[in-house]
This record gives sequence, structure tokens and C-alpha cells, in this order.
Amino acid sequence: MPPNGIEHRLDEIEEKVDESYKILRSVKRRQALDFWFGVIKLMIFLGVFYYSYVFLEPYVKDIKDLYLSIEGMSNTAKEFNVFEFLKGVQQPQ
Repeated sequence: MPPNGIEHRLDEIEEKVDESYKILRSVKRRQALDFWFGVIKLMIFLGVFYYSYVFLEPYVKDIKDLYLSIEGMSNTAKEFNVFEFLKGVQQPQ
């Protein structure tokens, strides 16, 4: 191969290396952006979840207390014995 051919080949290789470097740099940049956008999305998701919990927690607590009070009334009604109740009532004289 003549020396001119080697220089031409080296120039081609240099162009390919430069092109590969640009592609690699854009891939790394995209990878970094994807990572940070993922972190931001996760933070937004957790923030929405946390603030919805903080906002809805009093309502959920009220509903739970209402359910427990209704359940307590139901258990009281099941345990109510008419005959025991009537034993405690005094007979009119």
C-alpha cells in the first residue's frame, strides 16, 4: 500500500472514531437524562401518594370509627337478652 493509502485509511478510522464518540456521548447523555427523569417521576409519585394519604386520612379515620361503632351496636344487639332485661324491670305494685 502506498503511504497515501495509509493516511487515507487513518483519516477514515479517525472519522469513524469521532462518529462513535459522538454516538457514545449522546447515549450517555440520554442515559443520564432518563435516570434523572425517573427519579423525578418517582418523587412525584411518592409526593402524590403521601399528600393524598395526608388529605384522606381524617376521612378514612371517621369512616373506620363509624364502622366500629355500628359493629359495636350490632354486637350489643346480638347479646341483648329480653328475659334478662325483664328480670331487672320492677313489677308494678
